[in-house]
Amino acid sequence: MYTDSIFIQVHIPRTAGTAFQNYVGDAYSKENGTCWTHYNYCQGFSNPIYAWKDIPILRHRTKEQQKNLKIISGHSVFVNSYHWLRVSRDPKYITFVRDPIKRVLSSFNHRHSRHILLQEPGVFSASPLMNTNAVANSASAADYDTLWQYYKDANIEHNLQSKWLIKTFLRLDESGSGWQPHPTYDGNFHAMQTLPADNVPITLPEWLWWNDTDIDLWDIVKPLINKFWWITAKEDQTEDIKNFCNLINIPFYDNVFENKTGEKVPGVWTYEDVMKQPDIEKLINAERQDFSLYNYVRNRPKLPF
Repeated sequence: MYTDSIFIQVHIPRTAGTAFQNYVGDAYSKENGTCWTHYNYCQGFSNPIYAWKDIPILRHRTKEQQKNLKIISGHSVFVNSYHWLRVSRDPKYITFVRDPIKRVLSSFNHRHSRHILLQEPGVFSASPLMNTNAVANSASAADYDTLWQYYKDANIEHNLQSKWLIKTFLRLDESGSGWQPHPTYDGNFHAMQTLPADNVPITLPEWLWWNDTDIDLWDIVKPLINKFWWITAKEDQTEDIKNFCNLINIPFYDNVFENKTGEKVPGVWTYEDVMKQPDIEKLINAERQDFSLYNYVRNRPKLPF
């Protein structure tokens, strides 16, 4: 079953994507030769890691090695990522969505953790990029009294889950045609080939930084949800990922907590703290499009196993 399938895990930031990658195994491990025969390939912002660990990137692997792959996951995977392989596969799309306030808070705390661990002030505002003023002043968590204040300085966070799903399936045609499907590539297309930035979302498109409060993202996103083989809004994905691993006959690795940044640097605020902040209603209203996505997915449980 699913022997011809390749599972494309769309990793929306701060929505359990890294947990999923850890549960299905370490894609960078050379133990027992798994770096060449592994079934999980993590793509997007991570390719230098393969070189550092002396592991071939996807396009350098043989067809036989590529046949072993069952999962491609990462921030840059998109509707045509199965064409990164030189073997014919049937794509099945996976993603997780999350309570929008918890996702924004997770991003805030993650930025803070990286700032402390790297001892580099500019990290908080630069990864991913916040607005010009925050970057110029090397803003940190200490500069914000509430999550809403941070959110106003971080357009990249605005309804990010909806925008991430859009970029997975559609591109913005600047000529005036609006949202269009990504082009279909032939069998010669594979990972890390040089292609125009508007064709392959390896880098983040500029429109992800839009302040989109007046744009009906939900109208664009809703038809895309049915394209997913598995989409869920559960806060704890552990049992479902176990069942997924069992379905496609791969091991489940219970090592998801090994490298969590938050265990080394506690978060600035908890969800309970944030929900008591005086301007929380402004944040809830601003994230209304992601709440439409989250509530829709949460209320239509659909598991393929």
